[in-house]
Amino acid sequence: MLGLGYITELCCWVLGFGYAPFMSFKAIQTDDGGKDDRRWLTFWVVYSILISGPFSAYVLAWFPLYYEAKLGVLVWMLFFNGSDQLYKYLVHPVFKRYEKDLDKMCADLPTTARAAINTMGRTDFVRSALDNGPEFIAKWGPVVYRRVMGIAMKMAQDQLSSPPAPHSTAPDQPMSVKTQW
Repeated sequence: MLGLGYITELCCWVLGFGYAPFMSFKAIQTDDGGKDDRRWLTFWVVYSILISGPFSAYVLAWFPLYYEAKLGVLVWMLFFNGSDQLYKYLVHPVFKRYEKDLDKMCADLPTTARAAINTMGRTDFVRSALDNGPEFIAKWGPVVYRRVMGIAMKMAQDQLSSPPAPHSTAPDQPMSVKTQW
């Protein structure tokens, strides 16, 4: 990173996590028929795919002048409707091409995860998180919810990757989950 790298990185943070969220907030507050809402939603779709993902953070960040290029792209997306162009010519065609497959995958994902967890058994705590997500989050908070979901997914992966073991409990009793809070 050149001497400017730290400054451009700070500018990227300010634009990406300060200016853009505030302008999105302002757009939601206006009553203009959703024109500015669409602009900001388009920005966030492009931003999440191209700029804020793990590929960008862990791979591209090692390249020289990465933050300078990222700042340039952010300025272009925010102030010169670059996000509309990237969406129109890159994101939309790819999503449109695979839309049916993506719809099927998204629709099947909760069913597949739920079926895997149902086959192994689950505690009332995990069951509460799975069945009543918003109420669970309100009661326990999003951090606990993410941890419980991680535990449930780990249990499902372990169950699917190992041969079935004989259970010492009756089939209708849930398995206990040891948590690491």
